[in-house]
This record gives sequence, structure tokens and C-alpha cells, in this order.
Amino acid sequence: MKLYLIRSSTAFLIYYMLIYLILSTNNLRINHFLLVFICIFITYIPGIIIPFWEFYLLKIARDNSLDHNAQVIQKNILMKDSFDVVLRLCIESLNEINNCYVFKKDVANGLILARTDISWKTLGERIEIKLEKHNSDLVEVIISSAPLRINSFSHIDYGKNHENTDIIYSYLNERRKKDKIK
Repeated sequence: MKLYLIRSSTAFLIYYMLIYLILSTNNLRINHFLLVFICIFITYIPGIIIPFWEFYLLKIARDNSLDHNAQVIQKNILMKDSFDVVLRLCIESLNEINNCYVFKKDVANGLILARTDISWKTLGERIEIKLEKHNSDLVEVIISSAPLRINSFSHIDYGKNHENTDIIYSYLNERRKKDKIK
């Protein structure tokens, strides 16, 4: 928090000087109170809004069900290993995706929910990994990825959900090839 305030104060001074310089070179007069207000708005308002926006996106990721989204990409893979090992591998595979973090891990039901941050491709993705135990050493992994539904325009993801499922699938497939199961 202290570092943020130092950065914001520095940005405030830079904005103040730039705006004052631009206005004075054009022979325009402005009330210093108004100039200070403009600089405070430019500097501090994003610092207040961005944390609330991140909280809102995380809430949407938790509440948003993949079943209601038209762009769900799903892949299945069979793993010949114990349930605990496959669960660990699935969590490790999520580390391969940039800016991805797990926000729910339900070991009893074999469910992992993760979310990616905003990027130039998407406003965030919701990744769901379900594990279904078939017998003692055969586990089916169902990988699903879809864009977060923030509003009606956020369904476009420019292939990010394909990329997410491909990364997880290839990570698990490498492990499966080591175990020699098809």
C-alpha cells in the first residue's frame, strides 16, 4: 500500500506538471484547484476502481457455470494412475497457463476450478477440471474452458479457451505417454 501511494504521488506530480506545461505554452489559464482535481482523478481513481473490478471478476468466475456458456471447449483424457496423483498433475498443469490460479479444489468430488486474468485476448477464462474415477488406477479427466460472462459482449475470446485446454491436455498427455496407456 505504501509503495502504491509513492507511485501515485509521483504520477500525480508528473500529471500536474505536464498539464500545467501544456496549458501555459498555449497561453491558457486554469484554476489550480481544478488542475489539482484533474490530476487526482487521473492518478487515484484507477487505484480505487481496479481492486473492485478484480473482486467482481473473481465473483463472476465463482458464480458463472460453464453449462450456460455457448463457447465451452472440452477435452477428455484417460490417465492410468491413482486419483491423488492425477489430481496433483492437473493442478501442476494449471501452472503452465499464464496468470492462472485455482480458486476451488474439491477433492471429494474431483473438481478443480481455476480462473485466468484479463489479457488482450479475453476478459478472463474459467477453467474446470473434473476427475472421474473408473477403477483403482484409471481416472478420466474432463477439461473445460470458457470465457467469463461479464456482459453480452464478453463471449469472444480469440481462441484462448482452446489454448487453455490444449496446454492442460498436452501436459497430461506427456505424463500418460510415460505411463504407456492409450
